[in-house]
Amino acid sequence: MNPTENELSLSHLLGTSYHPLQPDLILAKEFEVCAVGGMGAGKTYAACLAAIRHGAKYPGARVLIARFTYDELIKTTKHLFFEIVKSKGLSKYFVKPKTWDVREGTNYARMSNGSEFFFSNLDKSLDKHKNVEYSFVFIDQLEEIEFEVYQILLLRCRLGICPPTERHVVGVANDEGDNWIRRRFLTMEPPHGRPTAGASRRLIRGTSLENPHLDEGVRAQYMMLAPELQRRWVFATMDATASRLIPDFKVIPSFDIPGHWPRWIGIDPARSTGVTCALWVTVNPDREEYHGVAPNAPHFFNEYWVEGRDAELHAKAINGMNGPWNPRAQVMDKTSWSSGIKSSKYGQLSVADLYIGEGLSVVP
Repeated sequence: MNPTENELSLSHLLGTSYHPLQPDLILAKEFEVCAVGGMGAGKTYAACLAAIRHGAKYPGARVLIARFTYDELIKTTKHLFFEIVKSKGLSKYFVKPKTWDVREGTNYARMSNGSEFFFSNLDKSLDKHKNVEYSFVFIDQLEEIEFEVYQILLLRCRLGICPPTERHVVGVANDEGDNWIRRRFLTMEPPHGRPTAGASRRLIRGTSLENPHLDEGVRAQYMMLAPELQRRWVFATMDATASRLIPDFKVIPSFDIPGHWPRWIGIDPARSTGVTCALWVTVNPDREEYHGVAPNAPHFFNEYWVEGRDAELHAKAINGMNGPWNPRAQVMDKTSWSSGIKSSKYGQLSVADLYIGEGLSVVP
């Protein structure tokens, strides 16, 4: 028993109102298909439908549905897959699990035509995939995995149960700026290069706002996001700088920091010798802008970068630069407490111990 043509039709599975990205993904003919879209664009939903249609069309198909972590796989991807099968009346075509319940623990489903669906996380050993061939691979939140993992799954999508043109590796992703997905599917930079007729590749893009099922409240929340977040999470522009959340620094003339402004120091120490760096930062606690520093804005006002001194000398110099002011906190790289070094003055100590021993009260 197999689903009917009508049960697998896009009109039945998507209805009359849908994101334009969804049919493009479901009907894509390329071997590699990557959908990068805004949050709530329906990417995962469409990929689940593509996996179901593949299993129904090719008896004996072997489908991998994966995400980086097990917890997210079960709570999101698998849950949505089971919900789609049930809501579209397709559970009667599955013989396993016997009761269509997402809480079943095998993470395995099989259709009556012999097609199998494996739900797997990708953050552990990949050995279980290296000896298994698939005819369809769906990776949810593709941006979470490394390219090396993706490459392994590309090579395992070679089960001859269907024609080569019907085998697909489908990934859906949010925009994370200049990552390997952008370089492989958009700019095609080395080592990825351009696709060929036999190794085809396609990028499908869409914004959150194109989803007709998003209500006005959700749309309003999206448009309240900061512009840099809108570019990534709503419009998925895939700009090379889209993953940068810190805006450009504003450079202003030096001025004397008012005494009531709080101060902090961040320190990246050397070991017994070498380069030690420190930055002094304050925040304008007042209601008015002062010398170009807006209210509640941080301001970096001093720095220390010295090479070739013992740790004790770095500590004395930094303490001297504090002047009469006591910082709220002097924060040091936490690894400084675990790095054992030998000091001619104190013996075997951690890096942090050397600075503390010279009166620089640092915390991790």
